[in-house]
Amino acid sequence: MSDMVKFINRLTGGEMWVAEDRVEEYKAAGHKLAAIPSKDKPAPKPKTTKKK
Repeated sequence: MSDMVKFINRLTGGEMWVAEDRVEEYKAAGHKLAAIPSKDKPAPKPKTTKKK
């Protein structure tokens, strides 16, 4: 079984998993690769607003 790659569906915005050997086909169809978290840098912290 081949490895799977996470994509974001261009129509629904949902996540989908695609076989590694079909990645180029899905890119050509307009789907985006999902961001892969980097282990080198920490995830960004959410911005907070101060309430008066």
